[in-house]
Amino acid sequence: MYIRIFNKVLILIRQEIYNAICWPITWMKFKLNGIIFSNDFITKGVPRLNISLKGRCTLGKNLIIKNDYYTNMIGRVQPCSFVVTPNAHLLIGNNVGISNSSFFCGESIIIGNNVKI
Repeated sequence: MYIRIFNKVLILIRQEIYNAICWPITWMKFKLNGIIFSNDFITKGVPRLNISLKGRCTLGKNLIIKNDYYTNMIGRVQPCSFVVTPNAHLLIGNNVGISNSSFFCGESIIIGNNVKI
């Protein structure tokens, strides 16, 4: 019994440390890829990004991205992927939650407000 509790505590500690490291890494990846975003996003894990120099990506406020096994155990275990080709625009609205999803934007993708994917 105590071993199981200890294991759960270790998992929680691992998650908190990992998530604390993932936010600044994701912030830096957003900046380096020219993504327009708000600093109030939450990320669990680090998403994959491939934004063309001529492509545009805009992320709304209160975005939640879940990219890690412990955040979505019933889904696929993969980070979110965002691919935007030249002259394409990916627009994600406010209060959007994305879990283990991939987006390939060849022209235009618009995701409205208050959407859960």
